[in-house]
Amino acid sequence: MGRQTRILAFIALLIVFAGTASAVPNITNVIDSPDPVLVNDTTVVDSDVNETNVSCSVDTVLIEIDPPNYAAQNFTMSHISGNTYRYSYTPNETGTFVYRIYANNSIGESARSSLYTFVASENTTANFTRKIKEIEISVEIAASCDGGITFYYAPEFVIRGQHAVFVMMAQNLGNLPQNETTRLVIRDPNGTSLGNYIGLFGQTQTAPGTLVFDSVSTEPEDYRFEFAIWDSSNYSAGNYSATATLNWDSVFDSGNTTESWSSLNSSSNCTNITYDSSTGENRTVCYKTIYNRCQQLQMGDSTDILTSQTSNVTVSNVTNNTATMYANATLSGTMYNFYLFNKTSCSDYCYACISSDESINESTECGYEGDTLTVDSMMYDIQHIDGNGSWLNITQIIESCSFFGHIYNCTLYNVTGTIENDTVANATVANDTISCNVTLICNGDVSVTHRFPIIEEYGNTTKKEPEPEPEPTPEPTPEPTPQPTPEPTPEPTPEPQPEEAGKNESVGQTQIAINIEPIERELSGEQGEWVPAIFNVTNIGDVNVTNIELIPMVMEGWEMKTATVDFIDVNETVNRTLFVKPPIDAPLARYVIPVKAVRGNLTLDMDYFWLTVLEAGNRTRLEIIEAPGSVGIVINTEIKAPILVKNTGKIPLHDIQVRIENAELCLAGFNYTPIDVLGVNETVSVNLFLKAGTDIRKCDATIIASASEKTYAFSDVQISVRAGPGFLPEYPAAVYFPFVLIIVLAILSKIKKSREMQEMEPGAVGTIANILFFLLILVVLYIIFGYLEFVPLF
Repeated sequence: MGRQTRILAFIALLIVFAGTASAVPNITNVIDSPDPVLVNDTTVVDSDVNETNVSCSVDTVLIEIDPPNYAAQNFTMSHISGNTYRYSYTPNETGTFVYRIYANNSIGESARSSLYTFVASENTTANFTRKIKEIEISVEIAASCDGGITFYYAPEFVIRGQHAVFVMMAQNLGNLPQNETTRLVIRDPNGTSLGNYIGLFGQTQTAPGTLVFDSVSTEPEDYRFEFAIWDSSNYSAGNYSATATLNWDSVFDSGNTTESWSSLNSSSNCTNITYDSSTGENRTVCYKTIYNRCQQLQMGDSTDILTSQTSNVTVSNVTNNTATMYANATLSGTMYNFYLFNKTSCSDYCYACISSDESINESTECGYEGDTLTVDSMMYDIQHIDGNGSWLNITQIIESCSFFGHIYNCTLYNVTGTIENDTVANATVANDTISCNVTLICNGDVSVTHRFPIIEEYGNTTKKEPEPEPEPTPEPTPEPTPQPTPEPTPEPTPEPQPEEAGKNESVGQTQIAINIEPIERELSGEQGEWVPAIFNVTNIGDVNVTNIELIPMVMEGWEMKTATVDFIDVNETVNRTLFVKPPIDAPLARYVIPVKAVRGNLTLDMDYFWLTVLEAGNRTRLEIIEAPGSVGIVINTEIKAPILVKNTGKIPLHDIQVRIENAELCLAGFNYTPIDVLGVNETVSVNLFLKAGTDIRKCDATIIASASEKTYAFSDVQISVRAGPGFLPEYPAAVYFPFVLIIVLAILSKIKKSREMQEMEPGAVGTIANILFFLLILVVLYIIFGYLEFVPLF
């Protein structure tokens, strides 16, 4: 059964059992009227509250109202009729009143509504004007201050002494500009924070072992990448953790107001009154929280855990004679045990537990579908539990919280009290009136944690070789009469073939291991120009590896060209060139460019190089203006393939060289016609001489042209090595197909004529002949378009 089918079946079960499923009260149709309302008049708040769980009913409905200058209060709403509840409220001051509705049912489940507002003012005109302004601010508060962060690290297994690269993406998820600061903390297995970061521009190491990135002002929906490099040389093998935190703050609005000191001091967190002898002013700062909002965000893709084993571990209220389904898998760098139980309350497998051992704490490590579990300070959401106990789907989640409030910077007049160290003790304020500058702000944070291992070396890190058994003492046997041994016919030595992905990989072994390192760590290039970076790629594992891609991770607006390694043998090193291109308006600065080596979805290694971006001069520029997209070569033969290169810069170029990368499996040799000087705007044909290897292969290669002035150009080409001509010429199968149709048509035509001579109707023979004739025309047209390279020939 496919996953989509299982999900549909699960939804159907939910619909069937909706009458018995637990559901919180549903709060809808919240209306306040009149809005705006005059001070000392009454506004009525109505809301519909219904309970979808047939086994319980609505118990209590409350409304929490937060006045502009007083602490929030809770009031009980009256049941009017049906699902409608009502509360009448009389404001005694002007301003915006924020309210929220809470509902409880008879079994203790609760729900709360979104935030709503109404406005009170002195007269209708002022009320209308103020309402428009306050509604705008309220909408901004509800949606604007938020952030998200994701990050990953490479390599997956850090060899002790190796550099680990951490890449974090921070994003402004609100709708207003906000200031953002990113932090990274790495901890050892004991939870101790560690330093040992490699210093990069825009980063500061603070004790204990925290890396702080420069604060950045971001626009709505903007995102940015932060990179950190950590040296593991001073630390032993074990499981480590890295926590990335994003903090943000934003200012919504500000203005001046007159407040009641006694009211503000009782409802807000205010500092002591201080006296400034230079100005003669008494001042205080107060912070008043309006509300806070927390939401859970999914971290990456969900994971399916196949629970195909059984276990003796059990929990409470399990259905008799049902097995505990079990699996062992890694989440967030930690190995966990996953258990599924058939509970008596569900009549199927509906209860899941996640634990790092066989001792299960049901209060934190177990739950039903839709529940959130906290295991080793990590939160996981149970997305789905298969009723047969064969699998579950789980997702790591993080919690993002934002806090909204007012900051009051106030000046107090007519203050009496005792001044002690510039602080006014036992202060009283005449008329209880103060002047304040009010700023509406929000702030918040979100954190993500990953665990990663440090190992001693690649190889059989978790699986020990068995001890050899002692050899038994052989029984003496009479020696046979020696016979002449015929010389064996030598077998031909097979050509080495790339191993299939995953071949010879054993469970419990880390055998695929790739190390990449730039030949030059420091590079420079102009704005708007391609800059090459050559990397050594070394297979340090004990199996051959195929299909490796080197990917530079560049900033938004930059361009990049990846590099590919089709095959690399054990202990072999190959060079690959990748390219990055800063935009023409890139700031003149020194950038770190991380590069990762990936194979499918697996990151094998990661390294970096520095790129200093220089001002664009467009003095040197080389372009490949024409090159073959594909080249076919017969085994053990050589062909000539021309390309056109052009100097589009402002000065002559010298010593034009050409090389081909990622063609080792296809070519036994390569050469080209050198060019000593290429004048400005001059175009020259360069002949490439390609000698095919001994195997039938296809290689996705790259032609790279360069000049001594350090300017480069590249073009992708597919090289196909095919077998030589046999009895029939070497053509695509489509070429031979028309000849077969012609022969069939000739036979059918003769049959048709024979029937006509016998004065018989051609019948089905004629129909088949017409169809084949039409098919012949289509095939011929396809071949013509194929040779014109409008369609591919097979």
